Amino acid sequence: MRIDIIEDDPFFNRIIEQVVKQNGDHEVKVHFNGESFLNQQPSSVEVVTLDLGLPDISGTELMTKIKSINPETEIIVISGQDNLPLAVKLLKQGAYDYITKDENIKDRLLHTLKKIEHHNSLKQELAQLKNEVSDRYEFRQSIIGNSYAIKNTFTLIEKAIKVPNINISLHGETGTGKELTAKTIHYNSSRKKNPFVTLNVSSHIKDQLRSVLLGVEKGAFTDALMTTKGKIEEAGDGTLFIDEITDLDSEMQLLFLNILQEKKFTRIGGTEEIPVKCRFISATSSDLLQEVREKRFREDLYYHLIGLPITTPPLRERGKDIILLADYFLDKFCRENNLAPINLTPGAKKKYLRTISPVT
Repeated sequence: MRIDIIEDDPFFNRIIEQVVKQNGDHEVKVHFNGESFLNQQPSSVEVVTLDLGLPDISGTELMTKIKSINPETEIIVISGQDNLPLAVKLLKQGAYDYITKDENIKDRLLHTLKKIEHHNSLKQELAQLKNEVSDRYEFRQSIIGNSYAIKNTFTLIEKAIKVPNINISLHGETGTGKELTAKTIHYNSSRKKNPFVTLNVSSHIKDQLRSVLLGVEKGAFTDALMTTKGKIEEAGDGTLFIDEITDLDSEMQLLFLNILQEKKFTRIGGTEEIPVKCRFISATSSDLLQEVREKRFREDLYYHLIGLPITTPPLRERGKDIILLADYFLDKFCRENNLAPINLTPGAKKKYLRTISPVT
């Protein structure tokens, strides 16, 4: 890491430098005022130890400037004041830690630096895992097939990937890969570095579904001991996949309509309006338009959700794709169990083809 020390007291400047160098092989730069730091590429700094009593600029003002240059820079405030209210204020404003200049400064600083290193390591691992997930859902490799029906679906998926701000509605029988299609769209779009969050409507009763969707503010209920984020907030700038959307009752349909129209919501028991930033991908095995005609699903909500409609075709409409899929899963089984490759016999292929309609 590049760690910059901003401390006007030569004695403490030297102490901090020794502790930092003791913690690992870091690039360390020392400064005795704020101007010196700001003149040396501050955007590339990963950690700053910041004295509040600088001769040319207040530490709080410099902290604000550092965060505006690079929000990812971690700031360890080192102060001669044992001031709890000030410490709380600075931590809320983005400081990583607040350390006082006393006999424990070395141990505290060393401990904090190790925590930052561990946190950075976890962030790198998470980024690597996200890349691996993206590779797993690489377009045209995650969905296997070469039939006319699946090629038509591919065309629509490509459109959904290119336009990341339009909602998507998926329709298909159970087992046709609606969630896989949603993940393929998400992990190939510009939203792929953000969360993919799933909400299965049929898995929750009404009161529970409302809490799961919106989140709950601390104290909203007697057992709400802490604030919890809902699925929309968890999704952030990513994607919220809502499975079995037709299972929403009339009250939840109205709630969802208001969220889509206003593009904001509040947690249960809260007052803060939280903006909606995610894309919605809804899925159902029912005919959504027929549900509207029969007055079981709101027409206005239908038009907000429909966006780009995509059908995931059943296997009986995909012809020889059944052979491609059988080969794929057989090869996967052999690799996962360290077995020699096994090929389907001509007789097995014929039996597979006889189980579906003769669509090619």
